[in-house]
Amino acid sequence: MSFFQLTNQTQLKQIPCENNSFWIQTTEKKQFHDHQIEIGSFTPASQYLACYRFSSCWMKSKLLNKVEDIPAETQFLIAKKNNLYFILIPLIDRKARASLLGQKNGQIAVHLETFDPTVSTQEMIIAYGIEGSNPYRMMEIAAKEIQKQYHPSSNARQTIPFVSKLGWCTYNAFYENLSESGIRTVLNEYQEQKIALGYMILDAGWQSINNNNQVSHFKSDPIKFPHGLQPMIDRFKRDFSLSHVIAWQAFAGYWQGIHPEALKGISEVTFAKFEFPKRFETTTANTLNQATAGDEFYPGNLIGKEIGIPLPDFKNFFEHYHQELASQGVDGIKVDAMTWVEAFSTHYGGRVQAMNSLIKGLEASSQN
Repeated sequence: MSFFQLTNQTQLKQIPCENNSFWIQTTEKKQFHDHQIEIGSFTPASQYLACYRFSSCWMKSKLLNKVEDIPAETQFLIAKKNNLYFILIPLIDRKARASLLGQKNGQIAVHLETFDPTVSTQEMIIAYGIEGSNPYRMMEIAAKEIQKQYHPSSNARQTIPFVSKLGWCTYNAFYENLSESGIRTVLNEYQEQKIALGYMILDAGWQSINNNNQVSHFKSDPIKFPHGLQPMIDRFKRDFSLSHVIAWQAFAGYWQGIHPEALKGISEVTFAKFEFPKRFETTTANTLNQATAGDEFYPGNLIGKEIGIPLPDFKNFFEHYHQELASQGVDGIKVDAMTWVEAFSTHYGGRVQAMNSLIKGLEASSQN
């Protein structure tokens, strides 16, 4: 008998799976777009390990002794009792996303939301659970079972060979104050120390940005790189034996998106407000930070602002942007702040549809 016990509620159903695992399904009495439900409890476990989002783009792990201390936005939970482990993973379906949180009464709750009041659902597989004595093997099984359930035809992704090499990212050295001479100075230092770099990430600071913090066109900053990226990248590859140069972008181009002129004749630009449920609001002194690593769940200075987003279809935006970068010698893209797309999904099909559009656009671009 499992040391996780499903709550006795008529809308909850436990669907057996292989390897001592199961799915948890809910069928609610009415449609919902934001809903919380208690799903079960553990016979007293000795420890819990919760991996949770402390900001939109980042997760932390926390070792706990009480269920009630399991934080909101938990994406992955392991409970331990003697030599047994139980893994509980909240899931995403076509419309809604689930996350876990602990309750004072010892129950595990699941929060379900679409991020769009016009998008609702009623029935959903909300979590996957598995019990066993080897948590590493259990995680492998869980990953395979969830993939089989949601993406049965997908193939295992191949690791890109260059990532096994040592790389360097410009951000911590220069932030956005990039220049060819500055980058060359650092690359020379690596070379003098006989440290062989395989690739480099040209992080934020290379783009053409207007006064509204938006991408103004697809070319590089004409002041920092007056001859474009191609000559510089060619020199770096030749002089430092770099196999790949990767360029950074935010998911919508830059922190406040992209200006319509940059996509004129290519793709529609929607000015969408940066908004989200009140439970994500945080008040800190760091309200000027608009990067992903700030102290707030979402950057406070963007809340309520209209950002230029290529909604509802990212495909044309990515394909044209990345074709331009490829023509300048760029070999790949680092995409930042991808989870922010959920904060622009209200009235555009909800968070799941918005993220699907983003991912499909990126995957289509990577094939070209």
